[in-house]
Amino acid sequence: MRRFTIDGRVMEESSPELRAFLPQAYELRLRPMCMCKEPSVPMYFARVDDLYVIKRMPLSGRDHDPACPSYEPPYELSGLGPLIGNAIQIDANGKAT
Repeated sequence: MRRFTIDGRVMEESSPELRAFLPQAYELRLRPMCMCKEPSVPMYFARVDDLYVIKRMPLSGRDHDPACPSYEPPYELSGLGPLIGNAIQIDANGKAT
């Protein structure tokens, strides 16, 4: 279970307090910090319709603790390294391969 520091308050991901606070935190553009490691890892709030969620910052998956749900192994270790940026190629005729 993830824990976050938001505006100096520590909250558990599943707490009703956090769920109630998410719309306000989103509007105030506060920065949630994932407490899976020290120092904490920056996250951000996103809104999808009427649902507010906390997401990891782009390309920050490797900064989280491996036990954290926000963790993503580095591309070099996951086998994606050679594919990133090279998996889809456009030829001279504009055809994708």
